[in-house]
Amino acid sequence: MGGRQLGPGSTPAATVQAAWQPLVDAYLTEKRLRSGSERTAGEYGRYVRAFLERVPDPSAAGPLDVHRFAYGPCVNGADPAPATIGIRLAAVGGFLAFAARIGAIDADPSARVARPLARPPIPRGLTRSQVRQLLDAIPPTSMGLRDTAIVLTAVLTGLRRVELAGLRLQDLEGREPILVRFRAKGGRLRRRELPRPAADAIAAALRARGAQPDENSDERLFGLSSAGLYAVVRRLGRAVGLDSLSPHVLRHTAAKLRREAGASIEDIAALLGHSSVATTAGYLARLEGERDDGWAAVSLGLGANEPPRRPFVARRRAPTRRDQEAGRRSKRSGGRINAHPTWRIGAQRRAPRPRSQSSR
Repeated sequence: MGGRQLGPGSTPAATVQAAWQPLVDAYLTEKRLRSGSERTAGEYGRYVRAFLERVPDPSAAGPLDVHRFAYGPCVNGADPAPATIGIRLAAVGGFLAFAARIGAIDADPSARVARPLARPPIPRGLTRSQVRQLLDAIPPTSMGLRDTAIVLTAVLTGLRRVELAGLRLQDLEGREPILVRFRAKGGRLRRRELPRPAADAIAAALRARGAQPDENSDERLFGLSSAGLYAVVRRLGRAVGLDSLSPHVLRHTAAKLRREAGASIEDIAALLGHSSVATTAGYLARLEGERDDGWAAVSLGLGANEPPRRPFVARRRAPTRRDQEAGRRSKRSGGRINAHPTWRIGAQRRAPRPRSQSSR
């Protein structure tokens, strides 16, 4: 399978590409089993096949080939976003690293291609009142009970969309506390306590559809695919004016509300399934904003700690009935009375008029 036997100069490209298909299948099988996600394996397969259409013989690929594929324009001619470049490199780089690991190629050319500097989006989390507003708007129907269970489970557990959609009836176990099994990011299998409100909401939703936890059932817990669950959460958000609501926003909400309740960074890292506390610290810094506890001492030294004084602003007195009557008389007299400088000040109307220059 090496480049010496399948060089593009001696064999048609289609034949070369077909010869590498067993390696592609092996790579995608490993990716699916290690990640536990059919969706990830399918997405990676699409990028690997697109790469092989350009470079039919991976053993002849160099860093420049990988770079051109990863950083190349999109179908519409626009420059790819950093996230798009990242997923292209993850898929193709993973395949080439797999090929090098099992000896199908001499080295992984993607290792010399720099990853983009992606700017992580600012996490957005709902407030408690917004979560209550979201739950109050869900009708008490069979579908509404399912939607309530989805929102409560997402907010109280912080599970990702794929993790929520991947839950099965067989993944609930125990009675007090109820545990839930799920495959987390990276393919890790986790067992953790299911918060009681979420467990009660799930039980009500299952009763409404005539189902119950079953250790032998592979039926989806919420009866939705990943895309279906996303659509449901978006619909719920639009119904209450939260147009940007998504399952990931509910995950942000879980971290935000735990932090507001006094949870430590270690607790939130365990909740979100982060392998490093540093990841959680950066996540919370973007969610909460960076604190600045050093400004007070500097401000004290500058004498700038006193609150600014409100500038004096003169307010015009509202006209009284006497003012309005005087205005009407002034109009009848052609404005002569109103021109007197003391006319509008109550008793000073009786003040003598100033002498003219000729009478002095």
